[in-house]
Amino acid sequence: MASNRKKRRRKKVITMTPEVYRLYRESVGSQKPETFALLGGKLDNPFHISEFRCCPPRKNRHGRYDAGPSHVNVDHEYMNWVIDNIWVPNEKYMLGIWHSHPAGCISPSYGDRGRNEGDVVFFSACLNADDSPDRNWKFFLAPITTFDNKGKDLIHGWFLPKGSDRPVKAEVRIPRSEISLQETVRVLRQCPYSEIKQQFHSASLTKKQQHKLICLLRLVDRRDVVEHLCCEHAEQKAIDLTV
Repeated sequence: MASNRKKRRRKKVITMTPEVYRLYRESVGSQKPETFALLGGKLDNPFHISEFRCCPPRKNRHGRYDAGPSHVNVDHEYMNWVIDNIWVPNEKYMLGIWHSHPAGCISPSYGDRGRNEGDVVFFSACLNADDSPDRNWKFFLAPITTFDNKGKDLIHGWFLPKGSDRPVKAEVRIPRSEISLQETVRVLRQCPYSEIKQQFHSASLTKKQQHKLICLLRLVDRRDVVEHLCCEHAEQKAIDLTV
Protein backbone atom coordinates (compact mmCIF):
# COMPACT_ATOMS: atom_id res chain seq x y z
CA MET A 1 0.00 0.00 0.00
CA ALA A 2 1.02 3.60 -0.62
CA SER A 3 1.14 4.32 3.13
CA ASN A 4 3.82 1.67 3.54
CA ARG A 5 6.05 2.97 0.81
CA LYS A 6 9.18 4.73 1.84
CA LYS A 7 9.10 8.43 1.17
CA ARG A 8 11.53 9.56 -1.45
CA ARG A 9 14.38 11.57 -0.06
CA ARG A 10 14.63 15.10 -1.31
CA LYS A 11 17.72 15.75 -3.38
CA LYS A 12 20.37 17.64 -1.42
CA VAL A 13 21.22 21.11 -2.66
CA ILE A 14 24.81 22.37 -2.68
CA THR A 15 24.95 26.16 -2.36
CA MET A 16 27.84 28.62 -2.33
CA THR A 17 28.67 32.28 -1.89
CA PRO A 18 29.07 34.52 -4.97
CA GLU A 19 32.79 34.77 -4.16
CA VAL A 20 33.16 30.99 -4.22
CA TYR A 21 31.50 30.84 -7.63
CA ARG A 22 33.76 33.62 -8.91
CA LEU A 23 36.85 31.72 -7.77
CA TYR A 24 35.49 28.54 -9.35
CA ARG A 25 34.98 30.33 -12.67
CA GLU A 26 38.58 31.58 -12.61
CA SER A 27 40.06 28.13 -11.95
CA VAL A 28 38.32 24.75 -12.20
CA GLY A 29 35.57 26.21 -14.38
CA SER A 30 37.96 27.50 -17.05
CA GLN A 31 41.09 25.32 -16.94
CA LYS A 32 41.66 22.08 -18.82
CA PRO A 33 41.00 18.89 -16.80
CA GLU A 34 42.02 17.78 -14.38
CA THR A 35 42.22 20.51 -11.77
CA PHE A 36 40.83 20.62 -8.25
CA ALA A 37 39.98 22.92 -5.36
CA LEU A 38 39.33 22.48 -1.64
CA LEU A 39 35.86 23.38 -0.42
CA GLY A 40 35.30 24.64 3.10
CA GLY A 41 32.62 25.97 5.39
CA LYS A 42 30.73 25.30 8.62
CA LEU A 43 30.09 21.66 9.50
CA ASP A 44 26.70 22.59 10.95
CA ASN A 45 25.73 23.75 7.43
CA PRO A 46 27.55 21.06 5.43
CA PHE A 47 26.05 21.77 2.00
CA HIS A 48 26.92 25.48 1.90
CA ILE A 49 30.39 26.34 0.56
CA SER A 50 31.91 29.54 1.91
CA GLU A 51 35.58 28.76 1.25
CA PHE A 52 37.25 27.81 -2.04
CA ARG A 53 40.96 27.19 -2.44
CA CYS A 54 42.30 26.13 -5.87
CA CYS A 55 45.25 23.81 -5.25
CA PRO A 56 48.33 22.81 -7.23
CA PRO A 57 48.74 19.07 -7.81
CA ARG A 58 51.39 17.15 -5.90
CA LYS A 59 54.80 16.99 -7.59
CA ASN A 60 56.19 13.63 -8.69
CA ARG A 61 59.73 12.40 -8.09
CA HIS A 62 60.88 14.31 -11.17
CA GLY A 63 59.61 17.60 -9.75
CA ARG A 64 56.71 17.87 -12.21
CA TYR A 65 53.10 18.46 -11.23
CA ASP A 66 51.32 15.10 -11.26
CA ALA A 67 48.20 15.88 -13.28
CA GLY A 68 46.85 15.22 -16.75
CA PRO A 69 43.66 15.01 -18.83
CA SER A 70 42.34 12.05 -16.78
CA HIS A 71 43.96 12.34 -13.36
CA VAL A 72 45.23 14.72 -10.69
CA ASN A 73 47.26 13.77 -7.63
CA VAL A 74 46.28 15.74 -4.53
CA ASP A 75 48.95 17.45 -2.45
CA HIS A 76 47.91 16.19 0.99
CA GLU A 77 50.41 18.34 2.89
CA TYR A 78 49.16 21.55 1.30
CA MET A 79 45.55 20.51 1.79
CA ASN A 80 46.09 19.80 5.49
CA TRP A 81 48.00 23.05 5.97
CA VAL A 82 45.08 25.09 4.60
CA ILE A 83 42.58 23.24 6.81
CA ASP A 84 44.63 23.38 10.02
CA ASN A 85 46.10 26.87 9.70
CA ILE A 86 43.44 28.89 7.88
CA TRP A 87 40.04 27.28 8.24
CA VAL A 88 40.03 25.61 11.67
CA PRO A 89 41.17 28.80 13.51
CA ASN A 90 38.13 30.51 11.92
CA GLU A 91 35.78 27.70 13.01
CA LYS A 92 35.54 26.25 9.53
CA TYR A 93 36.56 22.91 8.09
CA MET A 94 36.93 21.02 4.85
CA LEU A 95 33.61 20.12 3.19
CA GLY A 96 34.95 18.40 0.08
CA ILE A 97 36.70 18.85 -3.25
CA TRP A 98 35.53 20.31 -6.57
CA HIS A 99 37.43 18.86 -9.50
CA SER A 100 37.20 18.49 -13.26
CA HIS A 101 36.94 15.35 -15.39
CA PRO A 102 37.33 14.53 -19.07
CA ALA A 103 34.22 14.98 -21.20
CA GLY A 104 31.53 12.42 -20.43
CA CYS A 105 32.94 11.39 -17.04
CA ILE A 106 30.26 13.07 -14.99
CA SER A 107 30.44 11.01 -11.79
CA PRO A 108 33.18 10.28 -9.22
CA SER A 109 35.45 7.36 -10.09
CA TYR A 110 35.34 4.39 -7.72
CA GLY A 111 39.00 3.40 -7.98
CA ASP A 112 40.92 0.63 -6.24
CA ARG A 113 41.26 0.53 -2.44
CA GLY A 114 44.23 -1.82 -2.68
CA ARG A 115 46.17 0.73 -4.70
CA ASN A 116 44.64 3.71 -2.88
CA GLU A 117 43.40 5.21 -6.14
CA GLY A 118 40.15 6.76 -7.29
CA ASP A 119 37.76 9.48 -6.17
CA VAL A 120 35.54 7.43 -3.85
CA VAL A 121 38.54 5.78 -2.20
CA PHE A 122 40.09 9.18 -1.52
CA PHE A 123 36.83 10.77 -0.32
CA SER A 124 36.20 7.86 2.08
CA ALA A 125 39.73 8.07 3.46
CA CYS A 126 39.27 11.79 4.13
CA LEU A 127 35.99 11.26 5.98
CA ASN A 128 37.46 8.43 8.03
CA ALA A 129 40.39 10.65 9.01
CA ASP A 130 38.08 13.41 10.25
CA ASP A 131 39.92 15.40 12.92
CA SER A 132 37.46 18.29 13.16
CA PRO A 133 36.82 19.60 16.70
CA ASP A 134 33.56 17.63 17.15
CA ARG A 135 34.23 14.85 14.61
CA ASN A 136 31.12 16.06 12.83
CA TRP A 137 32.12 15.70 9.15
CA LYS A 138 29.31 13.54 7.72
CA PHE A 139 29.22 14.39 4.00
CA PHE A 140 32.00 14.85 1.45
CA LEU A 141 30.91 17.37 -1.21
CA ALA A 142 32.21 16.32 -4.62
CA PRO A 143 30.92 18.47 -7.50
CA ILE A 144 32.49 17.62 -10.83
CA THR A 145 32.98 19.86 -13.86
CA THR A 146 33.19 18.63 -17.43
CA PHE A 147 33.28 20.65 -20.65
CA ASP A 148 31.29 20.27 -23.85
CA ASN A 149 32.82 20.49 -27.32
CA LYS A 150 32.52 24.30 -27.23
CA GLY A 151 34.38 24.60 -23.96
CA LYS A 152 31.27 25.33 -21.91
CA ASP A 153 31.55 24.17 -18.29
CA LEU A 154 28.97 21.64 -17.11
CA ILE A 155 28.54 21.19 -13.35
CA HIS A 156 27.48 17.83 -11.90
CA GLY A 157 26.58 17.72 -8.20
CA TRP A 158 27.66 14.79 -6.01
CA PHE A 159 28.37 14.02 -2.37
CA LEU A 160 29.51 10.94 -0.46
CA PRO A 161 27.90 10.14 2.91
CA LYS A 162 30.30 8.93 5.59
CA GLY A 163 30.34 5.13 5.79
CA SER A 164 29.10 4.69 2.22
CA ASP A 165 30.89 3.87 -1.02
CA ARG A 166 28.06 5.12 -3.22
CA PRO A 167 28.13 8.79 -4.30
CA VAL A 168 24.75 10.52 -4.23
CA LYS A 169 23.54 13.06 -6.78
CA ALA A 170 22.93 16.60 -5.59
CA GLU A 171 21.68 19.82 -7.11
CA VAL A 172 24.27 22.61 -7.39
CA ARG A 173 22.70 26.03 -7.02
CA ILE A 174 24.63 28.90 -8.59
CA PRO A 175 24.33 32.19 -6.68
CA ARG A 176 22.94 35.26 -8.36
CA SER A 177 25.38 38.08 -8.95
CA GLU A 178 25.46 40.64 -6.16
CA ILE A 179 27.56 43.34 -7.84
CA SER A 180 26.19 46.78 -8.61
CA LEU A 181 25.18 48.03 -12.07
CA GLN A 182 28.06 50.51 -11.95
CA GLU A 183 30.55 47.70 -11.30
CA THR A 184 28.94 45.58 -14.02
CA VAL A 185 29.35 48.38 -16.57
CA ARG A 186 32.98 48.90 -15.57
CA VAL A 187 33.75 45.20 -15.91
CA LEU A 188 31.99 44.85 -19.28
CA ARG A 189 33.86 47.82 -20.72
CA GLN A 190 37.22 46.27 -19.84
CA CYS A 191 36.49 42.55 -20.13
CA PRO A 192 38.04 40.81 -23.19
CA TYR A 193 35.74 39.10 -25.65
CA SER A 194 37.01 35.60 -24.75
CA GLU A 195 35.87 36.00 -21.12
CA ILE A 196 32.48 37.47 -22.08
CA LYS A 197 31.94 34.61 -24.52
CA GLN A 198 32.79 32.06 -21.84
CA GLN A 199 30.36 33.62 -19.38
CA PHE A 200 27.65 33.94 -22.05
CA HIS A 201 27.83 30.20 -22.74
CA SER A 202 28.07 29.28 -19.06
CA ALA A 203 25.54 26.79 -17.73
CA SER A 204 24.73 29.28 -14.98
CA LEU A 205 23.07 31.78 -17.39
CA THR A 206 19.43 31.39 -18.35
CA LYS A 207 18.10 32.64 -21.71
CA LYS A 208 16.66 35.67 -19.92
CA GLN A 209 20.06 36.45 -18.38
CA GLN A 210 21.71 36.10 -21.80
CA HIS A 211 19.28 38.72 -23.13
CA LYS A 212 20.20 41.04 -20.25
CA LEU A 213 23.89 40.57 -20.97
CA ILE A 214 23.34 41.52 -24.62
CA CYS A 215 21.46 44.67 -23.51
CA LEU A 216 24.26 45.65 -21.14
CA LEU A 217 26.88 45.12 -23.84
CA ARG A 218 24.95 47.47 -26.11
CA LEU A 219 24.67 49.93 -23.23
CA VAL A 220 28.46 50.08 -22.83
CA ASP A 221 28.94 50.29 -26.63
CA ARG A 222 30.50 46.82 -27.02
CA ARG A 223 28.71 46.32 -30.34
CA ASP A 224 31.61 44.28 -31.71
CA VAL A 225 31.05 41.70 -28.99
CA VAL A 226 27.29 41.69 -29.57
CA GLU A 227 27.86 41.11 -33.29
CA HIS A 228 30.14 38.13 -32.60
CA LEU A 229 27.67 36.57 -30.17
CA CYS A 230 24.78 37.09 -32.59
CA CYS A 231 26.75 35.50 -35.43
CA GLU A 232 27.49 32.45 -33.29
CA HIS A 233 23.77 31.99 -32.73
CA ALA A 234 22.68 32.83 -36.28
CA GLU A 235 21.87 29.17 -36.95
CA GLN A 236 20.26 28.59 -33.56
CA LYS A 237 16.66 29.71 -33.22
CA ALA A 238 16.46 28.86 -29.52
CA ILE A 239 17.76 32.31 -28.55
CA ASP A 240 16.62 35.50 -30.25
CA LEU A 241 19.29 38.14 -29.66
CA THR A 242 17.66 40.93 -31.66
CA VAL A 243 16.91 43.16 -28.68
